[in-house]
Amino acid sequence: MIPKLVKLQNAGGVGNSGRIVEALPTSGIFYDLMLVCRDAGGVLLTEAEIEADVTNIRLRLNGELKIETTAAVLFDIFRYWNAWAGSYTIAGQIPIQFTRPHALTALERLAMAWGMQGVSGWAIEIDLAAVLAKLATIEIFAHVQDGVLPLGKHICIQKNERIFGSTGVHQVTDLDRNNSDRSVLVEHIGVGSGTIGSVTAKINQQDMVQDNDTDLNNIRLHLAGRTPQTGWYHLDYTILNDHLSILPLAQVNSLQYDINFLTQPDNFIIYREEVRGLKKA
Repeated sequence: MIPKLVKLQNAGGVGNSGRIVEALPTSGIFYDLMLVCRDAGGVLLTEAEIEADVTNIRLRLNGELKIETTAAVLFDIFRYWNAWAGSYTIAGQIPIQFTRPHALTALERLAMAWGMQGVSGWAIEIDLAAVLAKLATIEIFAHVQDGVLPLGKHICIQKNERIFGSTGVHQVTDLDRNNSDRSVLVEHIGVGSGTIGSVTAKINQQDMVQDNDTDLNNIRLHLAGRTPQTGWYHLDYTILNDHLSILPLAQVNSLQYDINFLTQPDNFIIYREEVRGLKKA
């Protein structure tokens, strides 16, 4: 069976300073969610208009926070993985993908899809701007495959807020590690108001990448079919485009990132794309 594009429902409660909470269906196998945003006249919003009106987006499954991000970050992550296929314009849709293109076969993609067997409930939370400029309706679509599949391995997005009010090396040692249920795909390191010169990643006190400057890193990403996004340093553990080329946290007792900021970032965020549910697979 191939996935079908299905309209699940309209999101209720669109209004100024609102928080939309929508329970989603718990039958089928989900490959993504697409949030279609329109103005009062039914016209699709532009990407900039969506970013102005939609702030935070969260997905909870069985009460556990699985994805925490913003519309703007979801656009950047989508482009990071998919822009290699050619230029395009995002009009109206916020894509929340549960698979990634480095999963090359249908079976690999199915392994990452969100099966609903044993799931008691899942919901999406959407925070809106204090005053909406354009947004009037949000329609929730999904690619859904018929069938029954338990939730096994699944991709999540974890938000890690940071503060560094200086230049030089900012050492990060407190990210999740030594976790047998998780592995890391990509660390999307935001630059905040600063610029990053290079990053060294030390795993179990050994250099995984050493003094990897931004230009060199971007070439490595291009060779892997990625598109580096403005405002980010992407530390990608899937660089070999093999679904097994990820960082298994079960084998990581110490994890250290030395981020060399050429100008100070102040407040910035590291968004981690990770696979959870390894113990169920």
